[in-house]
Amino acid sequence: MKIHTCIRTFFLFSSSFFHFQISANELQLNEIRVYGVKPNQSSQSIVGDDSEKFSAPLQISTYSVLESQSKNSRLADFLSQDASLAENFATYGYYENFSIRGFTLDRGSAYRLNGFAIPAEFHLPLDNINQVEVLKGVSSLNGGMVSAGGLINFVSKRPTPEQSIYTEINNYGNRLFSSYVGGLNSTKTIGYGLTFSQSELGAPQRSKGGERSLVGFSVDITPIQSLRVQNDFIYQHRSQLVIPGFQLLGGTQTPDLKTVRDVNIGSQSWAKPVVNEGTHFSTLTDIKISDLLNSKVGFSSTLARIDDNLATPWGCNTSPVQYFCANGDFVVYKYHAQERRQTDHAFMNITGAWNTGPAQQKITLGIEQIKRTISQRDYYSNTIYDTSNNALSNNIYNYDNRLIEPSSAGQDLPVTKSVQTNLALSDKITYQNIDATLAVRLARISQTANLSIQKALPALALSWHFDKANQIYVSHARGMEFGSQAPLVAENSNALLPPRLTQQNEVGWKFKTENFKWSTAIFEMQRPYEYTQVNGSSWAGLGNYIQSGQEIHRGLEANGAYRIQKTTTVSGSLAFIRARANNSAQDNGIQLPNIPKFSSNFSVSHRLTENTPLEAKLEWLYRGERNARRDGTVTVPGYSLFNLALNYQTDIRGREVAIALGIRNLFNKYYWRDVSEAYSADLLFPGERRSTWLTFKFTL
Repeated sequence: MKIHTCIRTFFLFSSSFFHFQISANELQLNEIRVYGVKPNQSSQSIVGDDSEKFSAPLQISTYSVLESQSKNSRLADFLSQDASLAENFATYGYYENFSIRGFTLDRGSAYRLNGFAIPAEFHLPLDNINQVEVLKGVSSLNGGMVSAGGLINFVSKRPTPEQSIYTEINNYGNRLFSSYVGGLNSTKTIGYGLTFSQSELGAPQRSKGGERSLVGFSVDITPIQSLRVQNDFIYQHRSQLVIPGFQLLGGTQTPDLKTVRDVNIGSQSWAKPVVNEGTHFSTLTDIKISDLLNSKVGFSSTLARIDDNLATPWGCNTSPVQYFCANGDFVVYKYHAQERRQTDHAFMNITGAWNTGPAQQKITLGIEQIKRTISQRDYYSNTIYDTSNNALSNNIYNYDNRLIEPSSAGQDLPVTKSVQTNLALSDKITYQNIDATLAVRLARISQTANLSIQKALPALALSWHFDKANQIYVSHARGMEFGSQAPLVAENSNALLPPRLTQQNEVGWKFKTENFKWSTAIFEMQRPYEYTQVNGSSWAGLGNYIQSGQEIHRGLEANGAYRIQKTTTVSGSLAFIRARANNSAQDNGIQLPNIPKFSSNFSVSHRLTENTPLEAKLEWLYRGERNARRDGTVTVPGYSLFNLALNYQTDIRGREVAIALGIRNLFNKYYWRDVSEAYSADLLFPGERRSTWLTFKFTL
């Protein structure tokens, strides 16, 4: 019996056992609502509670995982609420990647769980998540060193005395069952929470389904008032066939969407589901040393194990070989690898706050290290050639051809390690309604012996709180991130480029009252530009992958929500981004690929009366035109999506009941949702056809 099956069975019985024990003692526990171990989400936030987020001189979006939302859909569907965040190779069956403000997120440090860095390849569903934070901007003291665009932080459920079940289905094969059991000990100093989930996975392309399971266990310990320890363990297993993307036909046009939207061109009898299995452990200690001093110490280790065995469509037998052929033919490779991608994160900081005459001062000193280790064993990518030296091929319009399975002897690639080490010092001075922050981070990146770099990175911010509801800030920050790896089509394929220095200037305004919340910013961000030279002697006829000039993103973004008479809420997000490269002979002045100039998301939620248990929500998502090639010669049009959801919440004899029905892509729109550069290719992913989902939650 496989290990994930054993664990799934064990926790299923454990969940039932815990529920029996709690039911037997319900007279003791049912009346308990406030206890020693408080479900404090802010301690797992990178920034802090809502007031700290409001006063921070940066843009932060927080999205709660509601029962009226689908938990078994792609993470990209959930994060589409934020207009400045976009998909960047987020396909079915594989781990999802994203960009913020047009900058692709670093897979080793920009994805966080309770503030701890996790591999992007760790397939984290929303079953055990309470909310998702999106922090935008160049590396700063908040979150350490990350990608230029910012980071995504998942805040998991904290122990709560509750027992509940959740189920979900949709019309293309997804089935989810999830249960939660939480409680505390008799002295109310130890709280625990257990989440168990099991799901069947479908796909809009009507390909073979998959399955996933998750076990999340959290324990919070507060032995004394000044000490709190939060521990988390997550095990996840996912197995699903990958739905690959398309490439431009002949490098000049997109495939016909109405023909290819619902197909899987990677379907071959020898293609197997990608198995993604991972574990996460973390412990976070909050210590109140005195009335003036506080400290946090944390450690986490997250491991993603991935077994790839794919039929990969890529390229053409005739020039240009890096795109599909003009008639829809494409070369088929067998790609296989057994990968281990691990991220270890440790940090310690101490914060002191006191009054110095008419001003208040807050000084923080911290040290952290993030280490990412990648191991690839039995790695190969192979195809079959005929006597005319043409590779094994298929066609996007006749993809059911059964092809011979290529075979190859795999090789174990060298283990790679990347390390970020940071020593940070910040001083925040508050005088009347003005905050001034001066920070410096001594940062070191080690990729290889020849690509290590060490810099002092300043961050400056000035905030003016001209009343309790309004704040204006101006900030400047500098950061550093890893250089990327040269694609296979370049002369220097697989070479690592040097780390990149980044910087950002930003002016923002935040406004918050009981019924209205608004946040907006104007920004300019830049980092060294990386691209493949057009002419060269590589097998694809291209040159080296180099750094030249600067990639500059200028833009405006805004997020807001307004509650009208307690029955109607209007919310929205918009982003305008001008992303260009300068000092580059190839792409000077052209909008960079997969970045729309304008994006927006608006929604309205309405109840007939304040006490009506039925709520309706209509959402409108818009993404503008995007370049599908770096040279701007091929674009995909913008698109609008409409989503509808109905949510019914009530109590039955003191038990919470929530039922939700939703329709995504209400008008069955055809669109390209993602045209990113990934794995040496310009890839295009069709948007999903209309889908309907139904959820049910019952508190026991």
